Amino acid sequence: MKEQYFISTGEVSGDRHAAMLVKALQKHKKNIKITAIGGDYLKKTGINILSYSTDAGSIGFVEVFRFLFKNIKLYRKVHRFLIREKPNCVILIDAQGFNMRVAKLAKKLGLTVVYYIAPQEWHWGTEKGGKDVIRNTDLILSIFKEEHKFYRNLGGNSLYIGHPIVDLVKVKKDSNALKEELGLSKKDDIISIFPGSRYQEIKGLYPLFYEVGKKIKATKDNIKIVVAIASKECEEQIKKYKTEDFLYYTGNSHDLMSASLLALACSGTATLEQAILGLPTIVAGKIHPISYQIALILLRRTLKTKKIYISLPNIIKNKEIVPEFIQKEVTEKNIFEKAMYYLNNPAELKKQRKKLKEINKELGEPGSVVRAAQAIIEIMTQEGK
Repeated sequence: MKEQYFISTGEVSGDRHAAMLVKALQKHKKNIKITAIGGDYLKKTGINILSYSTDAGSIGFVEVFRFLFKNIKLYRKVHRFLIREKPNCVILIDAQGFNMRVAKLAKKLGLTVVYYIAPQEWHWGTEKGGKDVIRNTDLILSIFKEEHKFYRNLGGNSLYIGHPIVDLVKVKKDSNALKEELGLSKKDDIISIFPGSRYQEIKGLYPLFYEVGKKIKATKDNIKIVVAIASKECEEQIKKYKTEDFLYYTGNSHDLMSASLLALACSGTATLEQAILGLPTIVAGKIHPISYQIALILLRRTLKTKKIYISLPNIIKNKEIVPEFIQKEVTEKNIFEKAMYYLNNPAELKKQRKKLKEINKELGEPGSVVRAAQAIIEIMTQEGK
């Protein structure tokens, strides 16, 4: 009889990491059946998709209510599946709000639970939150050294594997090839916009990025604005602001990053991918005011510092590597002026690229996905499941 694994993920970035993990598991373990909650990337692996979802990973404390009924329905579907199928292993990827509920359910059912890309209690949470993660998991696959240290110090079974993004970032086309594909000249400069993959990110930030992009484009004839579209759902939202002045790219986002001179981005995983590729980036982050105040309280209690960072490059180094604007600072004027500062000062772009190189040292060696798959197979062998 085939071993059965269940994977639960939320937004597009988690879906990509899940797909890579599935391929690694299938390579190392032939007798395996995998069912998942996920999106296009997981679907392409050929596994069974229990439910198509990229909304489970909503940001914030208030924002989650928009998806409350959808997530309740999804949770009930997962509940029925876990009771009926009793999979050998439940693998959770990111999407803390939803996946911690799944973890608690799975533990009650006596199932083995592995958290891959675990809740960032080590950065913004509390020891109480960390202990809750430990209590409801059998293995935490930590992608940051500080995360590993945090969970180990609390008595958790954590294994440091490095960040899977190191394996994920792959440039397939050089900048000239991408420009040709987009119908651009080699002399054109690309300013890319990465509005995120979540509904709330696009709704909250893209209208502003859209206006800033138009103003930047008007300053120089050779500047071209290219918008990265993460999924079909994202495209539907972005279509509301479509203009002939911009180009829209649905291909490999790393090709676009590699070909860009500067990027405007929301504070998601893309900021780390941009750092790896040395792309100077201006980051913006905006959530519901109540969510922000709650987050501030939690962060200041945990970090005991007044300076809060929202982009992964800055969080990792605990200093400003890329400029970021938060909440009330997220204005058309602020972002436009910062963009023009970089465009008018090539030396500053060069400085940021140099700072971004520091990030790679913090992400571990390539092969984290393989290490994750091996650790999952090992724990299942130890438990005889």
